[in-house]
Amino acid sequence: MNHSRPEGTPEILAPVGDWEMCQAAVHNGAHAVYIGAPHFNARGRTIDLTFEELEKMIRFCHLYGVKVFIALNILIFQDEFKKVLELLPQLLRLGPDAIIVQDLGLARFIRKLAPQQVLHASTQMTVTNHEAITLLEDLNFQRFVLGREVALPEMAIIKEHTERELEVFVHGALCVAYSGQCLTSENVGGRSANRGQCAQSCRLPYQLIVDDQKKEMGSRQYLVSPKDLYGLPEIPELLALGIDSFKIEGRLKAPEYVATTTRNYRQALDEALAKHKIHDARQELELAFSRDFFSGWLHSVNHQTLVDGRFSAHRGFQVGSVEKIIKGKKFPSLEITSDWELNTGDSLLFVQADLQEQGGGKIYQIETKNKNLYRIAFAGNFPLNKIQVGNSVYLNRSPKRDKQEQLSWKDRQQWKRIPLDFVVTGKLGQPLNLEVSDDQNHRISVSSKSPLQEASQAPLNTAQLKKDLGALGGTCFKIDRFECHLQGDLFLFNKEVKQLRQEAVKQLEEKRLFIAPQMLMDPQQLSRELLESRDHQVPPVESDSVAPTLHVLIRHVSQIKALEGLELGTVYLDLEHGSEYKPAVTQLHELGFQAGIATTRILKPKEYKHLRVIKNAQPDKVLIRNLGALQYYRQEFPQGAPFELLGDFSLNVTNSLTAEYLLSKGLQRLCPSYDLNKKQLDALLVHVDGKQLEVTVHQYIPSFHMEHCVFAAFLSKGTSYRDCGMPCEKFKVELQDEQGVRHPVKADQECRNTMYSGVAQSAAGLIPSFLQQGIRNFRIEALYESPEVLRQKILAYLEVIQGGQPPQKLFHSLGLMEKYGLGEGQLHRSHDYKDRKKQRK
Repeated sequence: MNHSRPEGTPEILAPVGDWEMCQAAVHNGAHAVYIGAPHFNARGRTIDLTFEELEKMIRFCHLYGVKVFIALNILIFQDEFKKVLELLPQLLRLGPDAIIVQDLGLARFIRKLAPQQVLHASTQMTVTNHEAITLLEDLNFQRFVLGREVALPEMAIIKEHTERELEVFVHGALCVAYSGQCLTSENVGGRSANRGQCAQSCRLPYQLIVDDQKKEMGSRQYLVSPKDLYGLPEIPELLALGIDSFKIEGRLKAPEYVATTTRNYRQALDEALAKHKIHDARQELELAFSRDFFSGWLHSVNHQTLVDGRFSAHRGFQVGSVEKIIKGKKFPSLEITSDWELNTGDSLLFVQADLQEQGGGKIYQIETKNKNLYRIAFAGNFPLNKIQVGNSVYLNRSPKRDKQEQLSWKDRQQWKRIPLDFVVTGKLGQPLNLEVSDDQNHRISVSSKSPLQEASQAPLNTAQLKKDLGALGGTCFKIDRFECHLQGDLFLFNKEVKQLRQEAVKQLEEKRLFIAPQMLMDPQQLSRELLESRDHQVPPVESDSVAPTLHVLIRHVSQIKALEGLELGTVYLDLEHGSEYKPAVTQLHELGFQAGIATTRILKPKEYKHLRVIKNAQPDKVLIRNLGALQYYRQEFPQGAPFELLGDFSLNVTNSLTAEYLLSKGLQRLCPSYDLNKKQLDALLVHVDGKQLEVTVHQYIPSFHMEHCVFAAFLSKGTSYRDCGMPCEKFKVELQDEQGVRHPVKADQECRNTMYSGVAQSAAGLIPSFLQQGIRNFRIEALYESPEVLRQKILAYLEVIQGGQPPQKLFHSLGLMEKYGLGEGQLHRSHDYKDRKKQRK
């Protein structure tokens, strides 16, 4: 394998969570690795690395010519910038090749602190279009990690419109929700996926409720758990598109997984570059980890294949079937056929014909009956009573295979080696000279301390010098090309030849590990410039000339009649069909309301129709839910749009630097992220004028936002909107969790699904405090409410916001209206996010 990466060719980017994973990635051919920064990274269940451990990994990788990207890919709360400011100089001193960020404010912060530092935009930034890349041009991201849902043709369009590097996931777990847009863990208990605290809610069982009736799904219960991404066959096409980085998911996986995936994807890339056929590694990769494999969204949606629904955990691959159940033995025993060699210690999983798992266990004893027939005994707790003849047998762990993988980083003979060119020259009376060059065009020249003497016997020769100078077993190097130019029969003590080699290695390592110093802005000056509190005071509520306003978001045109005669601000329309917008805007104007329309949360190339529909409906305001939509209207109306542009929660505003940045792009008001609790919102309000914020005080939190369509997957045979028959227009669908709570699912104009929390959340108790802090814009969001119920809710909130009534009565009365009662939601959570990092032993 050629380990160097020629300029202009893509890289294999491997996940690293600890030292063994780092070694596994490097020695199996990774061009780059990504590692979580201490405390601030999107894998909250990992053990935080110390700066000493990070430095060790970075030096190791750089020695082998492997780049290191540090993930600082979470949202940053206002009060955390002080800690970030302490962390960044320590981190930058280590010389990371790039920092991966989600938070726009953090990107501004780093760009100001270290203007030369390379930044990558995380997939958590939900970039799925080239307009978003254009919008963020001034932050100078070198690379954008595209959302996993971007298909190959869409990548091609994005690539045509930008010179920025593009990185895509090619292997590993798929989140059912768009990265950066999942609030399910938040809803479960403050465990924000935007803070690295994903609760894996998509891997839990749900029941499908259709028109208030449970639909029988057989063994299908994991209705939002996608198969794992397997993009190995697509490597040639990704290469042809000009994708710059092929990313493997898995910082929480094992070193053996890293070794297997990295080696196979590196081999596939080398094969594609050489125009060779891509090897088949499916079984090997399934054994490493898989929930079954699929190409994800690389070939656009396929709602019949992405989610199987019968399993949600590692399965491995099928090796055979059960032939006989043996009873009366000391240990539970079976006879099975297998095309794969089985060994003691292997873990097997048994599955029915409908793919429902029956249990599994580790092989305790094994006897080979013939070539493919094995008699196997398991430990006493093996569920033999559940196993049936004919059950499929899956191999999901092989210690023998693990040991083979471990040799790739434990056996020195299998280590990666950097090829060197050696040129030796010498003549009588002059020192012996050694020139060495490596794959990074570093060149060093070293000379012996003593001059060469005339040899009386055993003169220096090419073979012996190559052997002595090439004794590089304890280093990361190997000789690739060796030239020797000696004039005459010459002699030099072997000790000096050895010293020559050692000095050459030392100097070459220093060059490979050199970190160019960065000019950093003075941290105190940076803090004063970017983080100073605003200098105006919040006026008392009673003397403030700006009256508080309640805005309402509706999701069905029938809800408009609930609003007549009410004192409201803007009525936002978030409807399923674009054809409904223009008449709805007209109807709202006739009732005397300002009309707003919400964009979709995702924008992909060629999905501009709904943005044109919004423009043609002539609303007063547009609620911007993605960065691409903001840039679209900026380009459409360079002199200013004919409607106000407001930023919604999905833009993930958690700090003043992000707020200022988005306001500078033309947004006139922002809805803060739903990740904030009251304490964190208070900190934001110290730096941002409350009148520039709009706080949602009542809603059914939009938990999953998915490319996966529950309607098409389970209520049709269709693979996409083209052949699904549009069941979303015929049925009301909910997903019922293990606690019995039903969560409504709705489709948007682009057939993407949102699962809403079944428990409504209210921040009514905080409204008096918000008013004191200068917030004047409040919002409630409707879902399926009848006009009568919605009107009661609005009137109750108006009494608190505009009438000064205490919120306790409102909370009680609304709780009686809601099917599952009323929750207080994230804003009421007084604690900070619980640290779920694993503890060091």
